Amino acid sequence: MRSPTEYQLPYAQISWQGSDTPYADQFEDVYWSASGGLEEKQHVFLNGCDVLNRWQALGTNGRYTIVETGFGFGLNFLTTLRAWQSEMRPTQCRLDYIAYEQFLVHPDDLRRMAQAFGLEAELGQLLKHYPRPVPGSHSIWVSDNCCLHLVVGEIHDQIETLDANIDAIYLDGFSPSKNESMWDSQLLNLLTARLRSGARLATYSVAGSLRRTLEDQGLKIEKAPGFGRKRHMLIAEVPGQWQAVTGSRKKILVIGAGLTGLLCSSALKESGHDVTLIDQNPEPLGALRDIEQIAIYPQLSKTPQLYSNFYLRAYQYFLRHQAFHACGRIDLLDTEEKLLHGKAIAEQLSGFADFLDIDRASELVGMRVEHPALHFSDAGWMAPTELRPGVPLLRGEVTTLKQSAQGWFVELEGQDSLEADVVVCATGPQSLAQLAPLDLMPLRGQSVQLKSPDIAPRQVLSGLKTWFPIFNGLSTVSGTYDRFDRDLSPREMDTEALVAAVLPFLKKRPAASASVGIRSATRDRMPVVDQLPDWQALNDYCQQPPLARQGFKHYARGLFCAVGFGSHGGTLGPYCAELLARKISNDPIADDLQQLSSTRFAFRDAGIKPRQ
Repeated sequence: MRSPTEYQLPYAQISWQGSDTPYADQFEDVYWSASGGLEEKQHVFLNGCDVLNRWQALGTNGRYTIVETGFGFGLNFLTTLRAWQSEMRPTQCRLDYIAYEQFLVHPDDLRRMAQAFGLEAELGQLLKHYPRPVPGSHSIWVSDNCCLHLVVGEIHDQIETLDANIDAIYLDGFSPSKNESMWDSQLLNLLTARLRSGARLATYSVAGSLRRTLEDQGLKIEKAPGFGRKRHMLIAEVPGQWQAVTGSRKKILVIGAGLTGLLCSSALKESGHDVTLIDQNPEPLGALRDIEQIAIYPQLSKTPQLYSNFYLRAYQYFLRHQAFHACGRIDLLDTEEKLLHGKAIAEQLSGFADFLDIDRASELVGMRVEHPALHFSDAGWMAPTELRPGVPLLRGEVTTLKQSAQGWFVELEGQDSLEADVVVCATGPQSLAQLAPLDLMPLRGQSVQLKSPDIAPRQVLSGLKTWFPIFNGLSTVSGTYDRFDRDLSPREMDTEALVAAVLPFLKKRPAASASVGIRSATRDRMPVVDQLPDWQALNDYCQQPPLARQGFKHYARGLFCAVGFGSHGGTLGPYCAELLARKISNDPIADDLQQLSSTRFAFRDAGIKPRQ
């Protein structure tokens, strides 16, 4: 994915012809024929790809992957979703539906479509989680066994990062004469290269250039009866016998039962794996057990960057799929630099992040503030202690972690050894040898809990410090950021600074207790969520002359990590855990994971481009 130039893309410009036929102004074409709609989509795509019969072959833990070019109004997806949910599936069956769309349709237009076709129930499932038009991939669990990956933006900018073994392709862009780039040979080659044996592609177009391109890729071409007044449609099939895919159940050990470890273990369990947590503390969460509130919000740059785009999409994933306290957030703009920054973001993300004058900010927060603010109405905070492991937890310090013939051998101090297919290191700044080359920075943070203060903000209030609403009689004030500091002892100086930041709002000083946590951070402020490399092989690769490099492929089999979240583990953690579970399970991923790569620092230091 290229660095985005906009935080949000425009919605599709649509004119309605008659009562129920939408017309795309940008492409001067209709979304579907006046005589078609659901019946047309069913005939061309579901029947053309034979999905209903192939779903019958799915067994326990079965997987099926569909890719669509041109999501539009989502008719193909909603029709497929209705068929998928029309009968019981075996346990842990999963449908991954990956759809590309440059211009998302506005929710108001989607509702008009749903009323016309009687799809209100299916659309309701989608609209609960429908993303804003932010470029990139948006994973949307519309049900516990169906995930829509809606990829927003120009398809050529997004398709190369697709990691999937595809069972069916719905080729449904606007007419080749209206939108030529959606049908070019480069795109078709990238798509068909990811098709499994026996997989099918279906489309309404029978253009000669399309047939020749697909034949050049070795696909078998068939002209089938079209829908309505269209005489023909096209079906293409990869040679070979199609066979249902079954996800493999792995035995996985997650080292570290902090926030990231809990989120990763939950995502892996949901993917059907046998997961056990390991931590040296007797209870999960470690120091976070004493911290009642952590902030949930996106970290945004003044102009769009790759990292801020990822934060924004991960934040939207959190809002869709994680329980939390959505009270809103007020960021005070108390310097000229912050004021310019906040206004720039509000201008680009109106309705998502809004500029507030002093009076309106004071009204929302419930106390008088002295500066204008940036308001995130959907933001808030989560209580780490409300998370539950959901998997077995073993107490013990890891003394040995080494590869075995079957997977990994883990030894805990004073206990029997363990073996697993996969190990995930989610240990923060602790010193596992396998994480040492990442050079993670310990980051000490102290917060205080005010006991029954006489006043507290109604929304999370961020200024000199971050102040939270009252929860269970306590109001948290955070936080300090001390780099390369591992001291877990509370410091009176820090406690005084935190209390002093909110004391002007209070009638009297409340009692306060301090909590300290040590997080890990990376040098580019993005976490590392990836398979770990063979470090010696990586070092050797980086020493090679540029022309000798053929792409780095030497990774430690079955060894992964999720580390370096800094103070943003709450916001980024759920989406990163989802991506990690997919990577371990070999499930489809439609996102660009280079920003999370375990090799990125070594590559940068050696002057190597990410895919060189």
